[in-house]
Amino acid sequence: MLILGLVLVAFVANANTTNDLVEESSSYQDNFLVAKFVPYSSEKFNPCSCVSFAKQYLGLPKSIRLGNAWNIKPNISYPVVGGLILTQEGPGHVAVITSINGDQISVLEANWKPCKVTQRVIPLDFPLIRGYWVF
Repeated sequence: MLILGLVLVAFVANANTTNDLVEESSSYQDNFLVAKFVPYSSEKFNPCSCVSFAKQYLGLPKSIRLGNAWNIKPNISYPVVGGLILTQEGPGHVAVITSINGDQISVLEANWKPCKVTQRVIPLDFPLIRGYWVF
């Protein structure tokens, strides 16, 4: 069965700017924005899989097999916009790097909050970073 819809990802520049579709937090551990309603096409990606989302967002061909997040081996030692950040969060996690500003890495990710697409900022010295990956 094909589920059709639209992935809604909200980018909020000002912490005081909110709307009915965005949930936000300013604490370090919960520094995220998340669309409350994330309908999607099951043909594109699984929002409960950070790897599936990253592959779809980056437009990687289906022939590129990444496996699960923990099995992806870093192939570069520094962050690159459009690459992946690999972390030791949970059973392993990946997120797409959308910008780098000084010592802050902005990412877009799925399943950091269970089965949601979120955006957050990760400090460059975050102790759970295990590396970076580029296609």
